[in-house]
Amino acid sequence: MVAEAKKIAAGILFAASFLILLGCSGLPPRKEIPVNISSGVRAQIERLYSGNALERARGAYSLGNMGVKATPSVPFLTGLLSDSGAVFELTRSSNETSGASAYSTKVEKKTYIWEIARDALEKITGEHFGVDAGKWRKWWKDNREKYQ
Repeated sequence: MVAEAKKIAAGILFAASFLILLGCSGLPPRKEIPVNISSGVRAQIERLYSGNALERARGAYSLGNMGVKATPSVPFLTGLLSDSGAVFELTRSSNETSGASAYSTKVEKKTYIWEIARDALEKITGEHFGVDAGKWRKWWKDNREKYQ
């Protein structure tokens, strides 16, 4: 019974990763990454396609820290606004009540990828559309020529 549950869980994880790799996460196709952007911005956009939530989070966070230089990433970050993946901040504490060391891990904070993408979009553009992907897409349509 346990072995069967592990197989099912592994299959679900594989299916979720496969959907992300196929681009079902809302991201534009990889071929739409502009060729005339800096290698640093390109590298971080590439991270947004990872099947690993922590890698996507790091990519979005890094793009936000680049500021206006990362403006070509707007349509890609917009695609992450529907990403329900999460990253966790954990703390580990020791509990030495018995003779052996024991550790407990506690989730301090859970942050969704869409939150990191929203914050990055706001840092890059100075605009505040929250998680409304339609407004971000319209802003990009109206402003992208300024950044190409």
